Amino acid sequence: MQRLRYFLSLLGVLTALVLPGAQGVRAEAVRSGDASAWMPRPAESALRVLSWNVARDDFFQGGPRARALLAAAAPDVLLLDEMPEDATPEAVRAFIHDALPGADWQVVLGDVGGNRERGSIVARWPLVRIKHFDALHYTRQQRDRWISAAGPKADKLRATLPAGVAAAGAIADVAGRQLLFVSFDMQCCGDAPDAWEEARRRAEARLIREAIARTLAEHRVDAIVLAGDANNVQNDQVIRLLQGEAPALQNTRPQREDGSDWTWDGRGTPFASKKIDHMLHSDQLRPLAARLLDTEFWPESLLRAQRLSEDASKLQSPHRPIVVDFALVEQKD
Repeated sequence: MQRLRYFLSLLGVLTALVLPGAQGVRAEAVRSGDASAWMPRPAESALRVLSWNVARDDFFQGGPRARALLAAAAPDVLLLDEMPEDATPEAVRAFIHDALPGADWQVVLGDVGGNRERGSIVARWPLVRIKHFDALHYTRQQRDRWISAAGPKADKLRATLPAGVAAAGAIADVAGRQLLFVSFDMQCCGDAPDAWEEARRRAEARLIREAIARTLAEHRVDAIVLAGDANNVQNDQVIRLLQGEAPALQNTRPQREDGSDWTWDGRGTPFASKKIDHMLHSDQLRPLAARLLDTEFWPESLLRAQRLSEDASKLQSPHRPIVVDFALVEQKD
């Protein structure tokens, strides 16, 4: 099985080299750097961003395994959603420092929201917290409507809806550019078009875009990265709402070594494996390489080099991290 996966990985690289534009960013990443690295960094990369639903307490409880996965990704910025509600900036900073030593990691933890969870942003650069993302609250009419439709989940909603959306926002200075980073996690489940869960997700997407608009009105922002778990089990309307206009955001297309793009591992659950985690960006950033970190598809040599087991990703979280290298697009006068 490992040999087959390794063959598929090589086949994907060869396809990218032969067919310009069809996986070209992955070919660039694979050609450069140390062969023992999972994702060597392209020369043009100004920053590498990782987005990951860390599955609450599983993040810290994963210990060495979680740290080894982060070390393999080697990001500059981490957008970690579904952090446990009792997480502290100090605990997150210490955990990231152990995984990725050599940087003065800065942490912004969003307020507790969603199902008692937090969005978070961790970066090598100083961060300015944007409080608009700490105040993404539903109207009373929305809360009442969803509670009345939730059946056995009504009591849970009654207790958690007042906290609003689990999100975090911060601005970092990257090579003289002011970059806005936003981490979020949306309502899960509900794959019918008239489900209250889908209505809540669409409301959450609108609230996030409103917070972006308020931030742009008050701060200098040269580029945006918006990432998290959209839980788009019904359709892609939520993604289109997040992409928005003025500025419109583009969705990255990360893949793993065999060309698949699902980020949620639905095997053994009622929900199919699907791309429900997303990383969106404004036009001032150009993706150079976009991949999904999934040890199940790594060759044995890479697993040994990174000191990880084949099932490490599956054991750590049902979600797979998105990792993207970005170049800064030259600004026009």
